[in-house]
Amino acid sequence: MNPADSTLDRRAKSFALLRPLYDLDANKGHYSDLQVDRLDLFRIASLVLETIITDMGGSRQGASRHQIGVAVAGEIQKSSPEIPSAMRDRITEFVLDHLTNEKARDSFRIPYQRATEDGKVEWATAVFKLVELREIEAGAEPRYLASVEAINLFLQSLSIDIEAQQAATEAVMKHFLKHGQLDRMVEEARRAIAQTIQYQKTIEGALRTAEQNVDNVDWVNIVIPKLKQARLHIQERLATENELLNGVEARQEEAQGADLHRLAEGAEHLRRAIEKHNQLLPVVIAADERYLHEHSLQKFRKSSLAAYPNPSSDVLAPLLRMTIRDSDTHFKTDWHRMHPPAPPAITDLKEAVGRLLQKRKADEIVPTEPQMPDLEDGRGDEEAFSPEAEHAANEALAGLDGALRLSEWLAAIGSERPEARQLALLRAAHWFEGNEDGIEVNCDGEALVEADAYGDDLVIQRSGK
Repeated sequence: MNPADSTLDRRAKSFALLRPLYDLDANKGHYSDLQVDRLDLFRIASLVLETIITDMGGSRQGASRHQIGVAVAGEIQKSSPEIPSAMRDRITEFVLDHLTNEKARDSFRIPYQRATEDGKVEWATAVFKLVELREIEAGAEPRYLASVEAINLFLQSLSIDIEAQQAATEAVMKHFLKHGQLDRMVEEARRAIAQTIQYQKTIEGALRTAEQNVDNVDWVNIVIPKLKQARLHIQERLATENELLNGVEARQEEAQGADLHRLAEGAEHLRRAIEKHNQLLPVVIAADERYLHEHSLQKFRKSSLAAYPNPSSDVLAPLLRMTIRDSDTHFKTDWHRMHPPAPPAITDLKEAVGRLLQKRKADEIVPTEPQMPDLEDGRGDEEAFSPEAEHAANEALAGLDGALRLSEWLAAIGSERPEARQLALLRAAHWFEGNEDGIEVNCDGEALVEADAYGDDLVIQRSGK
């Protein structure tokens, strides 16, 4: 593929990811009851993403609905103080519903064009999420989390190496801290924690891909060098962040008022970044051992089915988007996949001899050893087969002269008498075990090819004939 086309593809997809934000602001005129026409919804959405992403770096692992509501209410207060608090809460809910695509209850699906390997251009679909509401801990309040795409949009760094950006952000923080520009230092500290989260997601995503199927990655030539680079990068970031944190804490001892508040916020962001890097470093160090363990598991276990799809987003939502005509065609075409045909069971003669020749067990307190009934004369406590089946099997056998094959006996009975055929099979197996005087049953290697039985096509003959 042409490198220019590859770059253009990334840019086209990047603009596609912005489509939900454009729609949010472009359609605000349809919601006059919310008074959002006075607001820049791009700014509100950016604030929501910033609140979620920065809180994803701490122990809370995401932002609560209350945290987002407080941040949005404070921003609305700056531009439109006349909007009442109840309306601010509704605006927050409106923006969150849009960013989570609550209306569709599915991922965003935005069409865009991309180049193919042969140089042509085709339509593709960018499937992504921006914000998700998840239950982090059982019984706890659900929290909002940002996707990787949302973090990329927030940082505006889809084509920038995240490691280089982290180093640049920390250098800018040093500059602003040195020259006392604390507002901008805090802004860069927020950016730093967002970059740290994005970097963590990138590393963990690569490791998950390797663990899912060890054959999909070139571990030695690609992954190991990247892990070594990541380990060095994390160690450098930890050293720089600790140096910055020491500088901020030193300035806190002399600061007062608003400057003290800004320094405290910057120190908190730095501590979160240090915490995330300290969590990621042992993961990177132990990645090689984890890969070898997973490699041994996957190489010595049978292949399993792929994970089940999500019933809501992967099955129900696509069906609901279809027209009635399309869904009818889909069901008719793929019905065999949902209800595969089940072939009829074929009798195993060996199992039949071991099980079906036994007497029916009565409800007894003490189990007794089953006795083999005498099928020739039909004597026993219960009749195993009906008189009609007995007659049909005997009549077909009497009509065959001399030596005969089991398949010939079954053909003489006919396929419309399954009970008589079953009796013939059981008698042949019984005689083959040598349980009947005057009858010899031999096996010459011919196969029995019947719809209701398989095995050897036995040769049956009277002794002396």
